[in-house]
Amino acid sequence: MQKPEELPKEEPKSWVLQVNGSTTKDASGAGLILTSAKGQRLSYALRFEFKTTNNETEYESLVVGLELASAVGTSHVLAKSDSQLVVGQVLGEYTVKEEIMQKYVDKVKAQIVKLQSFNIVKIPREENNEANYLAKLATAKEDAIPRNTPVRYLESPSIVSPDIQVQAIDYSDSRTGPIIDYITNGSLPEDKVKAGQFKIRAAKYLMMGDVLYRRSFSLPYLRCLTTTESAQAMEEVHQGICGDH
Repeated sequence: MQKPEELPKEEPKSWVLQVNGSTTKDASGAGLILTSAKGQRLSYALRFEFKTTNNETEYESLVVGLELASAVGTSHVLAKSDSQLVVGQVLGEYTVKEEIMQKYVDKVKAQIVKLQSFNIVKIPREENNEANYLAKLATAKEDAIPRNTPVRYLESPSIVSPDIQVQAIDYSDSRTGPIIDYITNGSLPEDKVKAGQFKIRAAKYLMMGDVLYRRSFSLPYLRCLTTTESAQAMEEVHQGICGDH
């Protein structure tokens, strides 16, 4: 009996990450847009609280974008940048001459190995207008930035190892349970004043799949861990820092 032909497995579609950096004499920042295979978009203007060159801002936007991609759980990323230098260095086509640039390349490659697939391509500047717009907003004066623009502030370069942050959140906790219920079902307190206050508090969180995240000013998202996950994470952190004794 002839076996039916197996249908070819559909290749997973990549999330698209568009990045761009901008520097002025007074400020530096970047813009990034992460678009899912289904067309859902996450966009940010990144404002840097430290001095950078234009090439460094390009790398910062790529690093943060890859962190965001990791946070939402995607394993397939196609990055797009109008920086020939960054694209060439990441692909190994350009020689990296400066020590700080090598640190950024190493940082990016460390993120890439965690993905199942990754590619980065050079695109014309005119095809990167949205990321460029966000980057320009990031370097504008505070009162000139529209209120609906998602802005994140980075206090130090990504190549400087950040302090480990683990936030333990029990999903059955009375403080976070209502937040999850509101995000998923739109449930609010009956009292209008309390409902307004609750909305402000809940705006700091979002659900991606079945995972609760807390918005952060230093990083795109901090995953909210259950008590069990927190204990496991702290154990892994301890082993990573101290080793097995």
